[in-house]
Amino acid sequence: MIGKGDTKRRWIATRDLAAPVAAVAVEPDPPRVISVGGPEAISKNDAAAIVQTATGRSMKVRHMPRPVARLAIRVLDKPNAALASALGAGLLQDTEEANWNNAALQERGIKARPVRDFLRDQARALT
Repeated sequence: MIGKGDTKRRWIATRDLAAPVAAVAVEPDPPRVISVGGPEAISKNDAAAIVQTATGRSMKVRHMPRPVARLAIRVLDKPNAALASALGAGLLQDTEEANWNNAALQERGIKARPVRDFLRDQARALT
C-alpha cells in the first residue's frame, strides 16, 4: 500500500460504472463531465480489514512511505513510465481525498453496491 492508507475514497466496481456510462450515452443533452463515486467512502486500510474479516485470514499489510514512493517515481520515470505513473496514482490516492459521490448515479435511478459488499463477495469467491 502506498502511503498511510487512511485517505477515504468512494470506490465503485467496474460493473457498477457501466450503468451510468450507458445512461449518459443516450441522454439528449449529456453533461460534458460526469463524476461518479460509490455510495460509501472507505480507506485502503478499511478495505484490507474488510477482506481479512471476510476471508477469516490475517494479512500482513505493508506500507510504502510517501517519500520512498516519490523517489521511486523519479527514478522509474524514464526506464518504466507506466510503473512510475501507477506509483503516482497510488500516491495521489493516499494524499488527496476524492470529492466525487454517487449523486450522478442516484439522479439516474442507479444503485451501486457499497464497496464493502463488493469486497466481501470477491473474498468469498476466493475461499
